[in-house]
Amino acid sequence: YIPVNSMRPLIDQQGPLQSSPLLQRLTGDYFLNSYQSLPGADTTLDAEDADEVEATVLVSENALQIEIGNLVHESLQNLVSNKSLLEEESLTGLKQHWRRRLELFSFNPTDTQAALDRIETSLLQTQNNSELSWIFDSTLEQSAAELVMQSYANGYVQTHVVDRTFIDKKGVRWIIDYKSSEPPSNQSAEDFIDEQLELYSGQLNRYRSLFSEEQNKGVKTALLFTSVQRLVECTTPSTK
Repeated sequence: YIPVNSMRPLIDQQGPLQSSPLLQRLTGDYFLNSYQSLPGADTTLDAEDADEVEATVLVSENALQIEIGNLVHESLQNLVSNKSLLEEESLTGLKQHWRRRLELFSFNPTDTQAALDRIETSLLQTQNNSELSWIFDSTLEQSAAELVMQSYANGYVQTHVVDRTFIDKKGVRWIIDYKSSEPPSNQSAEDFIDEQLELYSGQLNRYRSLFSEEQNKGVKTALLFTSVQRLVECTTPSTK
């Protein structure tokens, strides 16, 4: 396994594009609302048109969730090297950075504001949680955020990005993957967490294998859920 580097860029090195893109993606309701505003327009959509609008809205919602995750990951990465990142003075500029990033996608303004509130709340609650704040301690041994590593198997090179890893004070290697998604309204937090553990256990096991030759006192893999402020360890049949 070939470690490449540990990427911890400061927030001012990750500024978004300063100019608006020439092309902007419009949401499905834009076309629907524009059509409905025409004098005498027939506002009834046939089944095919309705499906297309629904699909467009779904794509936009998925894109928004992906970008929320990107911004949460980016902020947690920088929090390791900048403890004041989420303090009031820094937070004002950071929120402007988030807004500019989201506006590049031309999301619905209401959805954009809800996303900004969600990002801020989840990050602040995660940082202020006494059971989680230790995860972002940069003084931990071999502390790294967004660590890029490569593995070689069966003639192929694979690149892996580990959200957070370090060796704790007991000599145990931790491998943590951030998850910013929220439980659906019809699903309990516990069922959601169980589902996510099952979904990502394979990924965590691959990350574990990257450190198989390391001399340590054990390896722990876990998911950090920023939406519910929980660090949940993923147990595996084989442990060191």
